[in-house]
Amino acid sequence: MRKRLALFLVLMGLLLLMPIWAQAAGKEITGRVTGQAGDAKGLASVTLSGPNAYTAMTNSTGDFRVQNVVKGRYTVSVAQGNNVQRFVVDINGSPRLDLRVRW
Repeated sequence: MRKRLALFLVLMGLLLLMPIWAQAAGKEITGRVTGQAGDAKGLASVTLSGPNAYTAMTNSTGDFRVQNVVKGRYTVSVAQGNNVQRFVVDINGSPRLDLRVRW
């Protein structure tokens, strides 16, 4: 009887923790880096610094993808050659992050 009760309590505890595990897994963020004229910024580095740190590179069309991003406020740095620009963003609901740089 005690073993069944202990097993039941362990299973209930795991069920209660599932929403926390789901949040910790994070989400996939996609986006595009473009210049002021709308030109794609290929081979640019995109770095998110905040609750966790993530880095991605843009492809030839300026698109990038970062996986398992947890919610929070991030400083996003876009770098290409000697050009660097920073943005502050809140990652909450939107999985899309389009960035327009000054160069």
